[in-house]
Amino acid sequence: MRRRTQRDAGFDPTGKVVISGVRRLPWWLLSRVHYEASRRPFHCASREMLCRGEFYENNGRVNQADAYMTQFSGEPVDRWLRLENMAEDFISHFEGLLGPRVRTAARKLRKAVNATRLDYVKSLDFYFTPKELDALYGANPAWAIMEERIYGDILRL
Repeated sequence: MRRRTQRDAGFDPTGKVVISGVRRLPWWLLSRVHYEASRRPFHCASREMLCRGEFYENNGRVNQADAYMTQFSGEPVDRWLRLENMAEDFISHFEGLLGPRVRTAARKLRKAVNATRLDYVKSLDFYFTPKELDALYGANPAWAIMEERIYGDILRL
C-alpha cells in the first residue's frame, strides 16, 4: 500500500478490501534466484546464499528474503491469494463479487500458476535437504511466521 500510494498519490485504500498474493519461501526464493541469474548482468547466487535465503538484486547487492518480505510487514491485507492455491483462493475471494464467471477464470489460473519461461528444476529436494530447508526458515523468521499464519505451517521435506 505504501508503494502504491507513493506511485499514485490519489490512491486511497479506505473502505477497500486489500488482497495480496503470497508464495511459500523456498518457491519464492528459487524463482527470484533464477530470475536474477537469467537477466543481465547474470548474477548467480551460490548454494550457500540460497540456503540462507539470500539472492542478488540486479544492481549486484545481496538481499535476503526476510529483508524483502519485511518491507511489506504492517501493510493491511484482508485476504491472501496463495500462489500454490491460486485457483481455489481466487474462487473463495471473488465468486461473491463476480459470480459464476470466477470458476471459468479459475480453470485458466490452474494452468498458469507457476508457468514461467525460466527453465529450472522445480523440485525442492533438488535444492535443499530437510535440514537445509529448516535452516532456510530459521534464517528468515519473519517469513516463517507469515507463512505459518497464512498457510498454517511451513514447508517440510
